[in-house]
Amino acid sequence: MDLSPDQFEKMAKATCAAYSARLGPSLSLTMGEGGQPDEVLFVLRHQTTPSAEVSGAAARVTRPAVEQGGADAFQRVLDHLLDLNERGELPAGEALPVVCEITAGGEFRTLG
Repeated sequence: MDLSPDQFEKMAKATCAAYSARLGPSLSLTMGEGGQPDEVLFVLRHQTTPSAEVSGAAARVTRPAVEQGGADAFQRVLDHLLDLNERGELPAGEALPVVCEITAGGEFRTLG
């Protein structure tokens, strides 16, 4: 399926909103533009109190990946971020590294 940049952004926002609605008070999920055109970053942060250390990570999805695989591309990276949180494996600190991505080939990759 061919997606315009607006359609891609709307799908990403809708998926982000659906996942955000399920999160507890110590988690926040936001969406930002990636470093390249036609990509989006989802950022999951975990902070139990305002003075507690932040942990979190980001996931990257490109428009060609969504054109190839639909909204499942968004869901796959978000599920990975939530799994990392459940296992207590979100990296600590404010840096929030990109830990996984789905790019043009539609292949899911975890990043070191």
